[in-house]
Formats: sequence, structure tokens, C-alpha cells
Amino acid sequence: MGYFSEIFQRADLHEICDFLLFGSDGGEKCSKSYMEQLDGAYEGIHKVVCEESQGMGNEEIFNKIMEGMSQAERVHMEIGLRCGFKLALQLMGENGGRAEIKEERAG
Repeated sequence: MGYFSEIFQRADLHEICDFLLFGSDGGEKCSKSYMEQLDGAYEGIHKVVCEESQGMGNEEIFNKIMEGMSQAERVHMEIGLRCGFKLALQLMGENGGRAEIKEERAG
């Protein structure tokens, strides 16, 4: 496999989000829907705070909460990038394929 082929294989939205958020790759891709990922993240936080926190140190509780929040952050980042790409394509379509934004003036 060539150098450029490897680059294009790594050009993955999940990888870009994790790099932008955390400065590293995200490991394995998650096959769950966005809602399933968010539900899992928030369920884990709720479980730690409401059920499992007895006997845990503050640092351990904090780490569990941050793990869940990182998952939620990852999902929201990917959704935001998808929306941004969609808007960019719409703008390019409105401008005949040119990547420029027309200023609209009222009156």
C-alpha cells in the first residue's frame, strides 16, 4: 500500500474528531448510533454518581464522569463537523462551486 493510500484510509471523521478533541486517535470505531452512544455515556455517569460512588475516592469518581463526558463530547463534535461540512457544500452549491460566501444586505 502506498503512502497516500494510507493517508486516505486514515481520513475518517471519527479519527479527525478524536484528533481535534484529544490530540490522538480514538482507537476502535463505535458502531452504535449517536443516541446509543450518548445514552451509554450518561447512563455510566448516572450509575457512578447515584449507585457506585460509595467507597470510591473522589479521583476515581471524577475519572468515571470524565470518561462519560468524553464520549458525549466525541459525539457532539462529530455531529458538529457533519453539519459544518453540509453547510459548506450548500454554500459552494449556491456560489457555482466556488468556496466563497456572498454577503446579503437588507434593503
